[in-house]
Amino acid sequence: MGLVDAGNTDANGIAYAIPAQTAATQLQRWREAPVGVPAGAGCAAPVGPSGVRVSINDQSGSPDGTGIATMFATYANGINTGNYSTAYAVLSPYAQSLTSSDAFSQGEASSYIVNLSITAITHAGAKDAAEVEITSVQDPAAGGHGQGCSNWKMSYTLVPSGPGWLINTASPHQGSPEAC
Repeated sequence: MGLVDAGNTDANGIAYAIPAQTAATQLQRWREAPVGVPAGAGCAAPVGPSGVRVSINDQSGSPDGTGIATMFATYANGINTGNYSTAYAVLSPYAQSLTSSDAFSQGEASSYIVNLSITAITHAGAKDAAEVEITSVQDPAAGGHGQGCSNWKMSYTLVPSGPGWLINTASPHQGSPEAC
């Protein structure tokens, strides 16, 4: 007997459990000295519901819009499913030089993207610029201005990579984020 800790939803009956005695010992320690844990802290999984994928709304009308929307879908769904290496791979070599994969993962571990809309794309030489609106849910201690839900207006520069795109830079608009 044990306390189920994780399971594979694609495989019926396969799960990982903490032995009952170990769980009982940990429960007794907590009862004697309870310690609160902020949402998302110490978790490798996002705070959002599992199995939910974000659809990307491309309102730009740009010929590059489909490819850029695909890239943002990979990025957002990587974060939402806790597959941070997939989201990190959508960053350009320049963007990756600014943060390690581990730091990126830790920074995104309490975040969940609820909505992402591309409002404009402009072509500027070898790069594109995208204006994006994002709604995110996160641990308030990790969120913008202590918010548990934030509406972001962001500007991205994107660089082509093979048939797709990579995020080169990202910056919030002044006053962003606003609380939901």
